[in-house]
Amino acid sequence: MATLAPSTRKLGAKPDLRSDTLPRLLRWDWTLLGATLALCAFGLVAVHSAKWKNYHDNDPANLYYLVQHQAVPMVIGFVGMLVFMALDYRALKAWTPRLYVGTTIMLALVLVLGIRVNGARAWFNLGSFTLQPSEFAKLTMVLGLAAVVSNDRDGPLSYSRFVAALVTLGLPVGLIMLQPDLGTASTFIVVAMGVLLVGRARVWHIALITVLTLVTVVALVKTEFLAPYQVARLTSFVSPEAKSIDPAWPKEKQAQEKLINGVREQVRYAQQAVSLGGLHGQGFAQGITMNGGYVSQTHTDFIFANVAEQFGLVGAGIMMSLYLVILLRMLRIAQLASDGFGTLIAVGAGALLAWHVFENVGMNMGIMPVTGIPLPLVSYGGSSVMAFMWLLGFVQNVYRRRDARD
Repeated sequence: MATLAPSTRKLGAKPDLRSDTLPRLLRWDWTLLGATLALCAFGLVAVHSAKWKNYHDNDPANLYYLVQHQAVPMVIGFVGMLVFMALDYRALKAWTPRLYVGTTIMLALVLVLGIRVNGARAWFNLGSFTLQPSEFAKLTMVLGLAAVVSNDRDGPLSYSRFVAALVTLGLPVGLIMLQPDLGTASTFIVVAMGVLLVGRARVWHIALITVLTLVTVVALVKTEFLAPYQVARLTSFVSPEAKSIDPAWPKEKQAQEKLINGVREQVRYAQQAVSLGGLHGQGFAQGITMNGGYVSQTHTDFIFANVAEQFGLVGAGIMMSLYLVILLRMLRIAQLASDGFGTLIAVGAGALLAWHVFENVGMNMGIMPVTGIPLPLVSYGGSSVMAFMWLLGFVQNVYRRRDARD
């Protein structure tokens, strides 16, 4: 089932010599670092443009409020990335269980102490900032699964290691389902699939996880465990056309259908914004749709539509090209890694990034359900930015120590 072995050196992977002659302190993947910082800068511009008109017209004193609140976690994320780049990821493997337990405890505490937004209790209120533990749990999930699966070096993944991986996956996913947040839970499933596939999982391993996921989603929807707003997001994708509301329906059904129609309308306007962008876009903060107040979450869920309308195909293409560069470098680092743990860290990070981009862009285009998954390093949200930058620091760490002698 694997496309990459835990130690690809044995497969004759050619070394990457672009920075081998540099001192170890500077032996980074400069292409990956450059693309990461470029996306961060792009994200600040996109977030600022998404709400510029609103602040300019109604609260000019706080015109740069979102930029300032996004820049602070970016700086923290960059400092953390440098720290994780400097430390030896192989030595940190022993700390992975502690990090995993720490984020799992945070996921449990947020169910009691967290604040509820859009039907999900997923954030800690820290005054002017909020903290979303599930974003950091994505990081420890990548590390935890990589540590568990990489211990099986020869032959297919053993039954005992698969059970250990299933438990590692199940605890945080279960807690996130209780928030409930299906979108975030889906990212954990995708990471697990990527790590298990490259870690030589058997066909029935993948089939079992797929079946469990589908059964859980159906059960949550059928038992009305999800908030009405969350159900509306899912059902609007199944039936994207707006429906008329029959006055004879019960009030609960009328309210539910109004929510579904509201989500459908948001997606329809996002699709319109993408089409109106054309080649060069309508200009900074000049989007008729996104800056006209037709879409509410222009700086988070629908940031891609905002970029496409204001900066056109050129701007959106540059942004997507940066994501492609990062993903390709992750795959290359997975090939160059000196051990299975490093390979699976890069693979897990790549799967996480790819799913985030695919799901976010897809829901802006109307081809995926609206789940609230942010666009990495671009959507507004400090927890997501910090977690992704720290994860990229670990990937850089794998690259710096790609030579088994280092």
